[in-house]
Amino acid sequence: MSQDVASQDVVGPDVASPDVETRPVETRDVDDGRVADETPCDREPVHLPGTVQPHGMLFVLQPGADAVDRLVAASSNAFDGPADPADARPVPVSRLDDLLAADALVRLERVLDELHAEDGVVLEQLATRDGRHWTGLIHKGASQVLLELEPEQVPDPSATRRILLSLNQAIEALRHAPDAASVCGIAARHLREITGFDRVMAYRFMPDWSGEVLAEAAGPGVGSYLGLVFPASDIPAAARALYASNRLRLIPDARARQVPLQAIGDGPAAGTIDLARAVLRGVAPVHLEYLGNMNVHASMSVAISIGAEPTSTPAGIGRAEPSAMAGRLWGLLACHHQHGPLAVDHMQRQAAETIAQALSWRLGELAEAEAGRRVAAVQLAQPEILAVLGLPDATTDRVPASGGTAGSTAEIDHGTMHGAAATALLDACGASGLAVLGSRDGDLLHDCLRVGAVPPAEALRRLVVWLDDARGTQSLVTDRLESLLPADLVQALGPDHPCGLMANPLAEASGRDVVPGHAAGQAPSGGWVLWFRPELRRQVSWAGYKSLTPDASGRLHPRASFAAWREEVAGRSAVWSEDCVAAARQFRDAVVASLLRRGALVAQEAALLRRRNEAISFFADAATHDLREPLWQVQVLSGLIRDGLQELFGSAVDPTAPADPIRQGIAREAADLELETMAGLVVTSAGRMRTMIDDLARFAVAGRDLDRLATVPLRRLVEEALEDVGAALREVPDAVLSLDGLGEECVACDPTQFRRVFQNLISNSIKYRDAARPLRVEVTARRSGRMVQVDFDDNGIGFEPADCEAIFEPFRRLGRSALNTEEGLGLGLAICQRIVEAHGGTIDATPLVPGARFSFVLHDRDSPSLAHPEEHADA
Repeated sequence: MSQDVASQDVVGPDVASPDVETRPVETRDVDDGRVADETPCDREPVHLPGTVQPHGMLFVLQPGADAVDRLVAASSNAFDGPADPADARPVPVSRLDDLLAADALVRLERVLDELHAEDGVVLEQLATRDGRHWTGLIHKGASQVLLELEPEQVPDPSATRRILLSLNQAIEALRHAPDAASVCGIAARHLREITGFDRVMAYRFMPDWSGEVLAEAAGPGVGSYLGLVFPASDIPAAARALYASNRLRLIPDARARQVPLQAIGDGPAAGTIDLARAVLRGVAPVHLEYLGNMNVHASMSVAISIGAEPTSTPAGIGRAEPSAMAGRLWGLLACHHQHGPLAVDHMQRQAAETIAQALSWRLGELAEAEAGRRVAAVQLAQPEILAVLGLPDATTDRVPASGGTAGSTAEIDHGTMHGAAATALLDACGASGLAVLGSRDGDLLHDCLRVGAVPPAEALRRLVVWLDDARGTQSLVTDRLESLLPADLVQALGPDHPCGLMANPLAEASGRDVVPGHAAGQAPSGGWVLWFRPELRRQVSWAGYKSLTPDASGRLHPRASFAAWREEVAGRSAVWSEDCVAAARQFRDAVVASLLRRGALVAQEAALLRRRNEAISFFADAATHDLREPLWQVQVLSGLIRDGLQELFGSAVDPTAPADPIRQGIAREAADLELETMAGLVVTSAGRMRTMIDDLARFAVAGRDLDRLATVPLRRLVEEALEDVGAALREVPDAVLSLDGLGEECVACDPTQFRRVFQNLISNSIKYRDAARPLRVEVTARRSGRMVQVDFDDNGIGFEPADCEAIFEPFRRLGRSALNTEEGLGLGLAICQRIVEAHGGTIDATPLVPGARFSFVLHDRDSPSLAHPEEHADA
């Protein structure tokens, strides 16, 4: 890129391709081969130039020793005396005390002792023995310390005020700029005002690392590069990687001779000293030639990084691109000066970095806002799309009927979806078409979903086969799909085949948790979400013909002309932006989450059916067992009554029996008493059967048909329950029921059903009271936000802690009170649980000393837990 090249070298070592997941747009670099073609420049170690720029001096110190003794290398322009008579060259210093004044050496020693690895410190007014003053820049790495000395600039208070004023105006204007172009224009204008460069450009890197000039501030008589694109080869990968260590690159005089580094004693060779963080780092010859061809005498570039601040990589400079979302290199502020050298002091450089950081912040804010808008649009549209796929949305755990939902604006026509939701989803991801379909082994979903302009169904299936083979579980983002596919597949896609493709697998790579809260092993085993874009024919205006030309010796030379050169681009779509990629992944994650949720719901329903079958089986066994005894009693007693009546009436009419009125009267009284007793037992057994049948009926309907929800005071519910069981409570000596803790709290419920909860709990307290003490029952309520918790405490015989869950199981009788030997079916607490859960609440039991506590939590009437109470009721 034009200006960046002016500030960064064109040579450098290999750099790894950007990570697919952390830099979505650069997935294209890996996926479709659009990394800039590697050149010899990419193999040059630009962080090891062996030279420095001549406007300052550089010293390499060995960590751990005294500053005086630790000097291992220095630039050859640092000398302590006259030229060597033998070769007429300056004599390099061998010790820092040969150069620095005593007070400067003391200050340096103090800083070096306190400096931590990767720290950078500025020391002003460092004096040398000849009386000159310097600004010292110290960079401490793991294996070396760099000390750079630049001539101290004469303080100019008026210049300082102008810098601060311009900086303040720039930051304030950047806060309110509405888009990237205007933000970059503000930054370029103020940076030129602060530094005095003839031209300042702001440009952003494209996915293939070419760069487009978005904004420019230039003086009179200076040509314009606004709107032009600079090829990726202008700033090789290694030069881009250096911005992770050093955000600013300054070349104050591109015509000056570079100064070599020289080892001192057994110090390292000049070509092995890492100068990635050095301001004075030497410039590669091919880059100096590049600047000369542009008629640039001085240049500076400052990194624009979106995300976290760029971090240094001391041991790996030139081996990795700046990371994507954590300090991703977005672009550069590139400065050129054509009218001779230009000195930029430390204060001006600090101001430039501040502007670049403010620009980075604002660009990141704008990018986040746009990405948020697209993701929000996907979230709004996805429930309807998921419903069409027969999948549950994240906001509900309900699986819609396949084919859409009632009132849906979408229409399905042979697998193709139309409507407002479909249009919104495509717009959010910047796509013209969408397809969701399964793997070659069979559709994961009911059928392939097609939205917008997509290839034919058979071509889509062949594309999925190709993706399974070529990509596995890795995403693909490309704007030139045709160049990646075999010819027969391109032909199958049709004459108007898409050129852009975002392909997101429903099954991710092993170990990646694609949906928060779900392990990777639970993810779907296949399937793809495919987004398409059509071809976009366009012209690209390059800043000169993009090429490096070797001479007869093989040495590369940059292009000599930067006049606009236009190229017709065909066979490609518009480039996918990062926010489009993020929105597409949001939709993919929603589909995966819904698939996982549907699987969980199916498993829950299977477990529920299994429990219901077990309950039905147990119900039949318990009903058979518990009803058999009273039925047997009715049968036996009825037979005895019949035999007694036959005997009574038979003896009364026996003609051979002597008449004995007294004896006959006594016999009749005894028979009457026995018949009365047996008849009473029959009535009792029949009553038990009726009670059991009533309990079974109540259990069967408990929690169903909650169609009369109302907000009711809790006190009224308990008082109405007492009307049904009050007689039994009054028969308990000294029993006390306290409702004072209920206050005025209300709950949203079906009053008829919820009254039964209190009836059962009160009956339970009576049945399982302790004979050793008077019965005490206390009902309290407390509110927390939109929930109300009700506690029902008694001082009865209680239960064991191990039975906290079993106590709610149907037909479970965990204890017998000495005061009540009557057996029921054990359904009272099970009925309470069903009714509470049908209201969207929960109930649990806690043993007390003495007694027991039953607590249940209910939500306010408009709470989501009450939205579908029928889901909590068993059939």
